[in-house]
Order: sequence, then structure tokens, then C-alpha cells
Amino acid sequence: MGCPVVTKVRKPASVVNGSVEGDVREADRLLLLTILNELVSDPNSIRVEIMQGERTTVFNVSCEQICIGQIIGTRGKNISAIRNIIASIAGRKGYRAIIEIPHYKAE
Repeated sequence: MGCPVVTKVRKPASVVNGSVEGDVREADRLLLLTILNELVSDPNSIRVEIMQGERTTVFNVSCEQICIGQIIGTRGKNISAIRNIIASIAGRKGYRAIIEIPHYKAE
């Protein structure tokens, strides 16, 4: 006889009136802040603010000028990877995430 298979089902984030709860977005803000703090030489200068819409959240990153290059990386590889990770996590939770860096536009 084989062992019983246990499957865990992950429930999506609670949606109230079409919008995701704020604590879910705050958790993603903290994750983004943690990732960015590990990338830069001056982690104390990093600030991430949330601008929240109904189904979209904009994470606005502000930092010192020297840190912008470290966040963006060579040819934008760092910020592209970070945007992909955060967008995937947000999509799984039922909302769209945009990361804005001052003086840098995504292609």
C-alpha cells in the first residue's frame, strides 16, 4: 500500500470589492525593500512608497543618486529581474504591480 498524498491548496488573497487587502501589498513592499537593501551600498537611503489603485499598485522607489545605478544594474538587468519577481508575486495575489525608479523608464 502506498502512502496517502497530501496536497496543500493555497487560497488567493482576500479580495474586498475588487481590491486586494492592504496588508498583502505592504508585505510585498517589505519584500521589495529587503531585495533593494541587499543590492545597494547605502541601504538607509532606500524608500519604497505605495500608490494603490483598485487593481494596480505602484511601488515608487526613492534613493540616493549613487544607488540608482546599483538598482538598475548593467543594461537594466537587475531592475528587470526585480520587476519580474514582484509582478509574478502580485499576479498570484490578484493585483498588478509596477515598480518606478526615479529618472529611469522601463523599455
